[in-house]
Amino acid sequence: MTYSRLRALALGTVMLCAGCAQTVNGDPRSIAAADGAAPAVAPADLGTLLLSDAEMSDAIAVPGLVSHDPYQELTPPQGESYSDPSCAGALFNTMYTAYDGIDYTGMVGRKVGAPGDEWGLTDTDQGVVSFRSADEASRYVVRTQLDWDRCSDKRVSVSENKDDKLPQTYTVGFPTVTDEIPTLLISPEAGDGYLCERAIASRSNVVIDVYVCADDVKAEQAVAVVNSIANKMPH
Repeated sequence: MTYSRLRALALGTVMLCAGCAQTVNGDPRSIAAADGAAPAVAPADLGTLLLSDAEMSDAIAVPGLVSHDPYQELTPPQGESYSDPSCAGALFNTMYTAYDGIDYTGMVGRKVGAPGDEWGLTDTDQGVVSFRSADEASRYVVRTQLDWDRCSDKRVSVSENKDDKLPQTYTVGFPTVTDEIPTLLISPEAGDGYLCERAIASRSNVVIDVYVCADDVKAEQAVAVVNSIANKMPH
């Protein structure tokens, strides 16, 4: 995921929604890998788990979404900088800084958005990352939840490059668990109701790492993406 894509969508209007809340069900640290005994997914097969345009549209109840910007590796920062680099993985999914040094075996992802100016005001990013075992995938999700806890209620500014005089600032919400999936609300300042929901979970040896950005987005939309991908896992 690249910061500049989301920045282009968020700039332009004024609203901060740090107080928005989602339903919490249970203790986020109690989440363990589901289907731990299920067949592992090989790195070469990760692409079969990604949702098609129609499947993504169904998952988040937004018609007409179109895939763009597929990726098969994590790209190091391309000049962007963060006021707190350790919170980059809270703001966005499949961030290089969040997986750097982690012993994952493969990853694929792609964005799916509404066509229009800068892909409109609905944008999603779905990423799947394979690990050597279900336990390792589960541990990565727990580690991510701890990072989200540490970054919660922080304002994090992101500059596109060293000459950027107008960095975009985001407020990180408080981690919750929605339908047994860890979720996190991200509020871009000057978003005018444009919000992002992060969701992450492990299934077998795969971490499913997503975001959904839209006007008045709900945690349930990001959870629906995770569950739709999970349903494509071998059993």
